[in-house]
Amino acid sequence: MGLYETLKQVHLVRALYVVSELDIPAMLQKKPQTIEELADATYSKRDLLYRIMRVLMIHGYFEKTGKKYRLTEEGKNLAFLRPWVLTEGSPNSWKAYGRALDIVKGTSPSETDFYDPKEHFVYGMSRFTEMQAKQLVKSYDFSPYKKIVDVGGGRGAFIKEILTQYPKAEGILFDRPISIKHADAGRAELVPGDFFESIPEGADLYVIKTVLRDWNDKCAAKILNNCKGDKVLVVDAIFEEDNKTLALSDLSLMFWLDGTIRTRQQWDILFAMTPFEIQRTTRGNPHLTWMELIRT
Repeated sequence: MGLYETLKQVHLVRALYVVSELDIPAMLQKKPQTIEELADATYSKRDLLYRIMRVLMIHGYFEKTGKKYRLTEEGKNLAFLRPWVLTEGSPNSWKAYGRALDIVKGTSPSETDFYDPKEHFVYGMSRFTEMQAKQLVKSYDFSPYKKIVDVGGGRGAFIKEILTQYPKAEGILFDRPISIKHADAGRAELVPGDFFESIPEGADLYVIKTVLRDWNDKCAAKILNNCKGDKVLVVDAIFEEDNKTLALSDLSLMFWLDGTIRTRQQWDILFAMTPFEIQRTTRGNPHLTWMELIRT
């Protein structure tokens, strides 16, 4: 992809956001529809919506049979990941991106007012977890642990899968009240709270999946220090220089949340600020690593 095509990807993202906000993929999941039907149902101008649909059809999200649009396999993914598309395309996200130069020069990302009143971020992260949880949990042995706390576990997809595969274990989903309000965590107990204040005690394993990346070292260390057990399992990425996906994710964290995708050296620096040290690491999937921490 050349520079011109790369720069034009911004229009593709906006097109994906528009159809997701209009909920067109969900409409097409129910039945194929014409542009007239879609425009009327979404109160959109037919000719302008057609141009949006044309771009997304060219890029493989929709296809047409006669005059009716239907979802492709990639379009089905678009429907499933709607909350994340709404996060990436929201006005507040673009406000943060629009201040990228200010951030690089030292403005705190918190000043960009990245605000998610509809909890699309939490819901979107949950959808990603749902997609990967089954295989990810299979790559780690949870059998030694009787009580597991999922710290900052959002809507509970990860702890639900752990307890499904390990029926003898007990679990707690711990996150902000607004995040667990609509949780689907299976057998897990729902405990609301603030992990910067305290984390439920009495567990023999604390799991922290893709949470510490959202915070700078000072904040991330505070979360770890509030885990009072002897073992913490961090599930996160270890940055590799040639990984394009992680590199782009790192920029999102820089613009939105003052977070980062850490290198192994950066993880070691963070863990040195806590009473824990790495016992071992194992790869969970191409983008996530299990980092076992023990209290020293």
